[in-house]
Amino acid sequence: MAVDVDYYAVLGVARNADAEAIGSAVKKAMREWRKRTEAADLGSRQEAEVKVKQIDQARSVLLNPGKRAAYDQQLSGGVKQAEIPSSSPDSGNGQTWLERAEGYLALADYHSAAYAAREATHVEGQNAKTWWIRSRANAGLGLWQDALYEAKQATALDDNSAEYHFNLGLVHEQMDSYNDAITEYRRAGTCDPSNPVYELAVGGVYASNGRPELALPVVEAVHKKHPADPNANYYLGSVLVDMAEQVPQSKTRDGYIVKSQEEINTMRAFCMRAIGLKIVDAEVRDRSNHVLRYLDAMEKKSFRPPWALLGGMWGGGPMALIGCCAIILFFAPIILVIEGVGNMARSNAGVGFLELIVGLGLGFLWWKLLYVPKWKQNKRGL
Repeated sequence: MAVDVDYYAVLGVARNADAEAIGSAVKKAMREWRKRTEAADLGSRQEAEVKVKQIDQARSVLLNPGKRAAYDQQLSGGVKQAEIPSSSPDSGNGQTWLERAEGYLALADYHSAAYAAREATHVEGQNAKTWWIRSRANAGLGLWQDALYEAKQATALDDNSAEYHFNLGLVHEQMDSYNDAITEYRRAGTCDPSNPVYELAVGGVYASNGRPELALPVVEAVHKKHPADPNANYYLGSVLVDMAEQVPQSKTRDGYIVKSQEEINTMRAFCMRAIGLKIVDAEVRDRSNHVLRYLDAMEKKSFRPPWALLGGMWGGGPMALIGCCAIILFFAPIILVIEGVGNMARSNAGVGFLELIVGLGLGFLWWKLLYVPKWKQNKRGL
């Protein structure tokens, strides 16, 4: 049984991608498309709303093991193909090729949109709008060089259109030309200063490049002016979680390791602020709760015996030596307590009592040293 949408293609991930890769792709795709839902052009907004809905559905299905297994089974039957447009505009409603192309874009049907846009160029000539439509269609197909050329043609013919500059910025961003993207977003903002989406797009570029500290003041300024705007809340929440995840100094290939209470406090403050916004997106809430659960786990105390230091014993080195010494010292309190009880039983109360007190004291000291939060164990390398 074929599916209507290939969610893996929507996110740009392989079909065997793990949950972490899918989660990262969802975050990237949402940042790309959420800002377009506030575009001035109705068709652009409709296209973005379709994509955001698909991304949200992909997140819901692919991050749920049961739903993903059922979906994969259906996907094995293929993906339903879009109908190829007829060779002339619809006679029933009198639509032009350009109108049809815009309609297909609103449905995120990029193959049909590209075909109709090319026909519109032949019929209506090469004006700014036809170039803009063609650029959007080819961007949807991942033909970035074509989309870039066409987007530049549109802005060359109409330099005062916020939509055309916005689209050119989107193409630059997808091609990793981030400085050019920011320039075009800022140019769009000068053409239409009333729309907050262009500054949000600037913040999105910084965030996507691992610079949330630069993104935060940009999106905070937008949120301050538009506190009820869903996208302002989304981008601010997303950047706040990014800030939280950037706090730990110790990084790994898969993420980070918390090693201090100060890191925990700072990360928790960012996440609590994110989920405390007036409007909280499901993705932002999930990411925040994931971090908060991790922080809770890092604060839980557990007993870590000294022989844990022997994890690297077979490779030798100082940790193995420390581990061996720690094991010997660990049993010293037990030996002292046993000896103390034995001496007291043999009427050697003074020595026995002293041994008992010292043994209990050392045992209590060991307990204080080894029953510690997970973050402290991380710091010690246990």
